[in-house]
Amino acid sequence: VTEADGERVVAEVTRPADPEAPFSRPSMLADLEAGKPLELDHLVGWIARRGAALGVPVPASEAVTAVIAPWREGRAA
Repeated sequence: VTEADGERVVAEVTRPADPEAPFSRPSMLADLEAGKPLELDHLVGWIARRGAALGVPVPASEAVTAVIAPWREGRAA
C-alpha cells in the first residue's frame, strides 16, 4: 500500500454524494430504519477487530462500532 493508495481511498470516501441519486442511502441506514439487524460486525466492526489484531489504531472504526452497537439487532438493546 502506497501513499497514493491512501490518498485515493480518502478522496473516494470523502467525495460528496452523487447529486443524480439524491435518494440513495447506505444499506445499513435502510436496515436501521426498517428495524432489521445491521451488518455492523461484518463491515465496520471487522475493521476495528483487524486493526486491533494488527496493532494498528483505527479510532474512527472503533467509535462508529461502539456508537451503533446498541442497534446491532435492529433495535436499541
